Amino acid sequence: MEKKHEKQVCDTIIHFIAKRKNLTVNKICYPDKEKRNSAPSVDRLIECPGLEIVLEHTLIESYSEQIADSKRVAKLLGPLRTKLAGRLPMPGHYKLSIEVGAVKGAKETEHIQNALINWIKEKAPLLRVGSPNVAPAHYIREKPRGIPFEVTLYRFARRDGEFCIMLDAPEDLRKKKRQRIRKALEEKCPKLCKARGDKRISILLLE
Repeated sequence: MEKKHEKQVCDTIIHFIAKRKNLTVNKICYPDKEKRNSAPSVDRLIECPGLEIVLEHTLIESYSEQIADSKRVAKLLGPLRTKLAGRLPMPGHYKLSIEVGAVKGAKETEHIQNALINWIKEKAPLLRVGSPNVAPAHYIREKPRGIPFEVTLYRFARRDGEFCIMLDAPEDLRKKKRQRIRKALEEKCPKLCKARGDKRISILLLE
């Protein structure tokens, strides 16, 4: 089943193209899912009077397993946001930073959550509100007891009482993103070229 977000993105692009080219969309088919032998194997085949549009959608992650990694972090550590918001020393807000891929394979969810909550409550009062004059006293990086990965806790000015979790981007993020885009082009462009014809245009949608 197609994800709701992907459908919304593709439908928006189809509407935009139809309006820009003054086309009437008669029918939208899904060859990859319908396995129609007479149609090109693409995500969408949009039938308009005198013209067909083939559309292929692909999601470009900034690094490998970005989406899966974000979901793992949200599942494992997401509850900390509500459990710690407004319960740490003020003024200032706090950010818990985790390296990309650090939580992969982590188990004992409840144990990790409780251990991190206790560690954060212990360390938060020791941190100063971040500014150029206090660095590095505004953060602490450790591998807390009972936690299988390192974390960094920051304290910053404003947004008093807020607590959030963030993933550290890889140092070579731009390089990794270029690699992902290149791979998508290598996989999708030949497919779209094959599907294109005299009365059929092709579109590659990179999200």
